[in-house]
Amino acid sequence: RYAVTRLGFTAVAIESGFTEGQLVDRFVQGESFDVDSVLRHGINNGFDRMPENKELLLWLRGQNERAERKVHFYGIDQTGAGAPVYGGASAVEAALSYLGQSAPEAAREARAGFAPFLDRFTEPRFRELSNDEQAALRRALLGLLRAINDRPHAATDAAHALAVRNVWAAERLEQSFRISGAAGARSLEAIRLRDSVMAENSRWVLRQQGVGGRAIVFAHNGHVWDVPMAFPALGPAMTMMGTRLRQALG
Repeated sequence: RYAVTRLGFTAVAIESGFTEGQLVDRFVQGESFDVDSVLRHGINNGFDRMPENKELLLWLRGQNERAERKVHFYGIDQTGAGAPVYGGASAVEAALSYLGQSAPEAAREARAGFAPFLDRFTEPRFRELSNDEQAALRRALLGLLRAINDRPHAATDAAHALAVRNVWAAERLEQSFRISGAAGARSLEAIRLRDSVMAENSRWVLRQQGVGGRAIVFAHNGHVWDVPMAFPALGPAMTMMGTRLRQALG
């Protein structure tokens, strides 16, 4: 509250799924949803079970009702993070939904390109895809991105920026699944990639705030600290989100 009301912070970003967080932002901007449903579907990694986060969402919504400059909410983690099954379908669907609003025919064509893969775009099922199918999925993601960028939009169009970022989130998941172990278990490289994604999403959130904007980031201390973190069973120490942000932002 102090950061928002006294220090001019315009965004709250937490260690939760990127695409899921968009539902939360719609709620704090005033859309009519049940707060418990928003918590259940919009915040993951177990943070939905913390009563403080319900308080946070209700306070942000009330603050936005009376504030001149609205505060936004973001998830900075990989889409699907903390869910029983990581999956990229929700990020693809969010991008397709945006495209369908202005270019329904292009959206239908793009959706057709995903049809053979979308139900297998999950951590355990990705290995069912052949190398050719994995390559076709990457081409479908690139085609979706091109179709979105071909639509007329203003440089400050937040919805367009969000759609592009949803495709980016899906691309990072595809990369993560591809470099994970044959059984679908996350490899050390996939775990490293996750912290890179959170750092890059945090920087993206900051850019979305524009002039005078500030973002406050909440995550597990292992992610935000500025020292390497080691899981002895997984090999060498990893560069965490905190270190990446310090290197980028000072």
